[in-house]
Amino acid sequence: MRPSTRLPLSSLAVAPCARIPVYRRVQALPLPHISCRKASSSAALVDTIPGIAQNVDKVTHMLRIPMEYMHDTLHIPWLWVIPLSALAIRAILYYPITLSTRKALQRRLAISPLINAHKSWYLKDARNHARHDPSVGMMKRYRTAMRALRKDLQHRFDCGLGKTLLRPILQLPVFLTMSWNIREMLGIPGGTLKSLLYTMLGQELTEGMDAARQAALLFEPTMMEEGLPWAVDLTIADPTGTLSYAVSAIMMSQTLLSMRRVPGGSGSVLTRFLLVLSLAIGPLMVNAPAGLLYYWACSSGMALITNVILDWRYPLLRFTPCKRPLTNPLPKK
Repeated sequence: MRPSTRLPLSSLAVAPCARIPVYRRVQALPLPHISCRKASSSAALVDTIPGIAQNVDKVTHMLRIPMEYMHDTLHIPWLWVIPLSALAIRAILYYPITLSTRKALQRRLAISPLINAHKSWYLKDARNHARHDPSVGMMKRYRTAMRALRKDLQHRFDCGLGKTLLRPILQLPVFLTMSWNIREMLGIPGGTLKSLLYTMLGQELTEGMDAARQAALLFEPTMMEEGLPWAVDLTIADPTGTLSYAVSAIMMSQTLLSMRRVPGGSGSVLTRFLLVLSLAIGPLMVNAPAGLLYYWACSSGMALITNVILDWRYPLLRFTPCKRPLTNPLPKK
């Protein structure tokens, strides 16, 4: 038998404050300042709401300056300004983040053999502990050990989930901001998402002026004359419907490329949703302004080209067990 390690009660030192009644000890405690801190943090949050709205306008204006410079100073028509802007954003902002994410995915796949090699050992260890201590579930102990191992390896090789999700998290705000810029240049103030954002932040979208005056200040009349050959006026819908179905085809190509990159990814719920969304974009966006669809097609096309280049330069290799036969084949007669 194991000797008892519990100490007798007489050996425990009794603190002097233990002899004081409970209500006196409670009265002697300092008053908490929780309510004051909450009030101050709430007041600070209310004070920062207008600053958030102003920062949204600043970022929108900063992304619009290069487009206006190319058009007004370099005299480049909007037919080329929009794809050049999409290319610049993809090369300057997206490509470094996409490259970092791709390398993190490569490291994540490279450590998968280490994780798979520990599975049988941890499962055997969990079974042995289950024989001696049945109160602890075998599978619970196994999952806890595997989760700790996976977390430790991903942290050591800098390929955690946050690293791999960095690109889609940062890509959406920039795309929405550029879409707001294009909408304002087309004479469509703000948009549903921007109006919803300002409403949530408690700000007026027009900042003291009516929407018609704001749209007139931001509208670019040259958008009506410097469009595509089949859609010269970018402020109205494409009469042929080519742009909406081009966006649909590019999104479908991106989804199919990701399915080929990830084996077994065709059955996931997200992949099926993206396929349905890609098919629905064409008929749903037929009446959208041609300028907005043109930027969307350029941005999606640049993303598709970037993914193809990364798949060629930094492929995602799957590490699988060796398929070498265990016995040598019989010699041919």
